[in-house]
Amino acid sequence: MLAALRIEDATREEVATRFDLTLRRVDTVLRQALEHCAELAGRSVQGGVRRGRNPVATRASSAAIR
Repeated sequence: MLAALRIEDATREEVATRFDLTLRRVDTVLRQALEHCAELAGRSVQGGVRRGRNPVATRASSAAIR
């Protein structure tokens, strides 16, 4: 999938169709692949799939911010 996106220059939609995946899954697999490559190269990853997502603001928390 990484090769299709980066070497073959396929779009996310083309890759999703080729591998019978959702766009969300294509994005997740791409992030995982890039994180894996960074770790193999000895680079630090500035985010990625292992890091937790930011919590979604609820109406109550949004009102408290204002």
